[in-house]
Amino acid sequence: EAPKVDVRPMVEWEPMRSIVMQYPGGYSGYTDVTQSFVDIAKHSLTVAEVWFIVDGQQAINTLRSKLQAEGVSQDVLDTKLKFLTTQIDSIWFIDSGPLPVISLADGTFAFTDFRYYHQRPIDDGISTLLGRKLPELGQESVTSTYRMPLSVEGGTFQATEDGICITGNRQ
Repeated sequence: EAPKVDVRPMVEWEPMRSIVMQYPGGYSGYTDVTQSFVDIAKHSLTVAEVWFIVDGQQAINTLRSKLQAEGVSQDVLDTKLKFLTTQIDSIWFIDSGPLPVISLADGTFAFTDFRYYHQRPIDDGISTLLGRKLPELGQESVTSTYRMPLSVEGGTFQATEDGICITGNRQ
């Protein structure tokens, strides 16, 4: 018999409080890349908050001004668009970001933080940092973050609501 656990991974299609993306300011010169981030944020802001992890004021200025030019209201920008400024290695938040796990008992969440590429040590710490900085993003409190003894690119992990987990052979 399989061991019983009291958590399950969050799945992609569940309702979310926020959409989180990582945007280095150096990308502001790449028009198509920046426009992709702006398009995702613009549409996401209609249903959730959008949190950007950025490396400085240049990224904040670029994203805010482009979203405003796209017709996003000042009220939405002030209330639903949030920034966490820290050092970052890349834009690949889905690969290095946390995998939320949901408590079966009460629906609360925690983060799992899998090991990420050794050549991207800053991104490897983003999950733990995000868990600690949630109050700065308007959340009630920090959340627990559990460091996992596995190297996993988050984009290669999928799960179903009934606990089936799928990943690639590299994992």
